[in-house]
Amino acid sequence: MISDEALMEQVRLTGCQNSFLTIYQRRVQEAKTYLKSYASGKYRQQIRAALDDMLQDTFTRVFRHRAPLATIENFQLWLYHLMNQVALNTIKSIRRELARSTDKYLLDDSIPYTDPAEIWEDIQKLPDPDREYIIRIYAQGQTIRSVAESEGINYTTFHMRIQKILRSLQS
Repeated sequence: MISDEALMEQVRLTGCQNSFLTIYQRRVQEAKTYLKSYASGKYRQQIRAALDDMLQDTFTRVFRHRAPLATIENFQLWLYHLMNQVALNTIKSIRRELARSTDKYLLDDSIPYTDPAEIWEDIQKLPDPDREYIIRIYAQGQTIRSVAESEGINYTTFHMRIQKILRSLQS
């Protein structure tokens, strides 16, 4: 049986699709198992949903980076390195997407209001900029990030300020 390294050399030199297909068939199940190992914890569902994309990205990178490599001494090690990069990039992407999608829904369920007039009355008592921020985020539907950017305030600093305002409304 010809080694993965020799097959990659054939792919690199001649672009032989059959050699690449052989590598793919040998390593796809192993790659799938390895990438599934990242599907634990907080982002389990999203990573499982992205598993096929991660596999495709991994093997696309293998093929795309074939030319710059003079020789691959340990194909399996290189493949695991690529899979690790793909998995970490996917997790970062998932985290960014979740942060964007939940950005405007930070209002805590524990705020003790049953009547909208009550909360509006308390919002009106807030200092002017705080009141404006709360209205822009929760009444007009802007994201915390977009309000922070338009005000020229660091996102993390602004996010903490919004949480402090919400806590003041809770008490």
